[in-house]
Amino acid sequence: MSIIIKSYNFIKETFESEYTITLDILKETKIVFKLKIPTNPILDNMIVNMNEESTVIVLNRLQNLILEDEFGYTSRIELIKLMTWVSKICSIGNEYQAQL
Repeated sequence: MSIIIKSYNFIKETFESEYTITLDILKETKIVFKLKIPTNPILDNMIVNMNEESTVIVLNRLQNLILEDEFGYTSRIELIKLMTWVSKICSIGNEYQAQL
């Protein structure tokens, strides 16, 4: 399972970066996560580099970003929400596969 960044948008009125993120198993659905964080070129680059990475790698990177807390409170909260969403989807996917 891997992360897919479907789109990126810079919102100039609020100086925010907005990502539409899904997982490869959900790409044929409309199930997405909207990540909206204050624009920061370093953090934006780190997030873009997660595209098509396995969920295990992404969860580890998110955890490290959250623990480092270098990008501010708002970004940290949004990264926690993303990490929680990815974890829940992975958990549901694993439960479903175990039933098959």
